[in-house]
Amino acid sequence: MKIQRNQRSGKKAIIASLSIAVAAIFGYLALNYQASDDSLVLAGIQADCGPDEAIFFSDAYFYGKNLTMHANGFNDAPASFLSIFLCNDCISSFKIGKNVRARLCQNTNCAGEDSRWDSAIDIVGPYTVNQLEDINDWISHIKLFPYNPDEEIFVQAFSLPEYGVGHAGLFPLGNFSSPDILKKHLNLPGNHGSISGMVVPNGYVAIIYDKDY
Repeated sequence: MKIQRNQRSGKKAIIASLSIAVAAIFGYLALNYQASDDSLVLAGIQADCGPDEAIFFSDAYFYGKNLTMHANGFNDAPASFLSIFLCNDCISSFKIGKNVRARLCQNTNCAGEDSRWDSAIDIVGPYTVNQLEDINDWISHIKLFPYNPDEEIFVQAFSLPEYGVGHAGLFPLGNFSSPDILKKHLNLPGNHGSISGMVVPNGYVAIIYDKDY
């Protein structure tokens, strides 16, 4: 996969819903493109929290205990903190503001994130998920970072249809082969956790190849 600037001006942001059928990088793709405006909200749900905030909930649909974090303040919550102020391995829904990049890890101190594709997920806001699936009751460490979508360009990829989580990863400008996809916390086609949906920012394109190159 290659992420680059769009050579044509004025192109709208693109939501790409992908159905992946063979085990190359992406193999055969069924693509469903829908134009969007610049106020793109991932998953189609408004992130009704502050732009620099992320809110995590112990139950689905934003119920139960909750913890509010800030990208420019309280932005690092290991398992020891979560156990006291929210809960460890119990998060079932969350909201991420538009100026936040979040890394959510299965293990405290994000141990194993460089050696196992399924040990962490990366998401940029605005994003809201009301029911976690593959990673429900899974998160043991939360790290937030300030995010400026005008300066930091990422293609957001999801392992579940309709931009659900699932697993998720971020791809900046550049070229990505099979090993790179695993490093971005997504699995290869034909396997659980492979890419099923993508969001490409306004003014950029994702070129998808059927094999490594």
